[in-house]
Amino acid sequence: MEVYVKHDNLLHGRKSNTVKYCSLQFLRKYIHVAKSITPILTRDASECISNEYAKLRTSDNLGNKSKTLPITARALETLIRLATAHAKARMSKTVDQEDAEAAVELVNFAYFKEKLKKPKRKKAQEDDEDMESEDEDDPFRFDEKDRKRQRRASVSSDPPANTGDDVQMAEEEVPADADASELSEEKFEDFKKFIMSIFSEAHGEQVPLDRILDEVNSSGSRSDPFDEDEVMTCIRRMMESNQLFLDETERVVYLI
Repeated sequence: MEVYVKHDNLLHGRKSNTVKYCSLQFLRKYIHVAKSITPILTRDASECISNEYAKLRTSDNLGNKSKTLPITARALETLIRLATAHAKARMSKTVDQEDAEAAVELVNFAYFKEKLKKPKRKKAQEDDEDMESEDEDDPFRFDEKDRKRQRRASVSSDPPANTGDDVQMAEEEVPADADASELSEEKFEDFKKFIMSIFSEAHGEQVPLDRILDEVNSSGSRSDPFDEDEVMTCIRRMMESNQLFLDETERVVYLI
């Protein structure tokens, strides 16, 4: 199977050394393989989508006049689906932050008509590099660009203060993995049944996290009730399988 088709002036126009056209058989096989992939949402992508959705809801509450569509809970599902589709196009098994950022750009363009930032052309980049080299060759030239470079160099030369936040965050993530290993499959299955029942009672696709924490042990039938760490572990496991999504800013759990 050939990846590229032979150039045809009648169909493709003037021949270019940088543009190639994929064959129809290759595209069919590529789409078939991409559809079979089920990427998993990573924590970085989840935080990026959660923060962007919170910004969208905030702009909606402030009455942003530039938006073209109303912002509802479906916007969150749109962000997740677009990020997942972008990961499938890359044939990736995980939805990474770059996929989330691509979904954010598309949603911002659809809701607020914000144009995507296009990268500079190669010729323009070469012109900028030539201008910078000319400026460096001239020892008597000192303009605003040089001042900006000096300011950037002074800022980058200062080492960041070690506040210990990174170490603290790393220490906090270790117990979460320990809880995930200690949680039994039977208890996890019970939580899945409970979470589906609470969404059914709510007749919607979103439930406050506080309500889940309050009602998870309301039946009193379990000898080992859930604590808050176990509930969060179950939610994260269901997020990894794209069943739930937690908006940590508004403390709301969404059913996907």
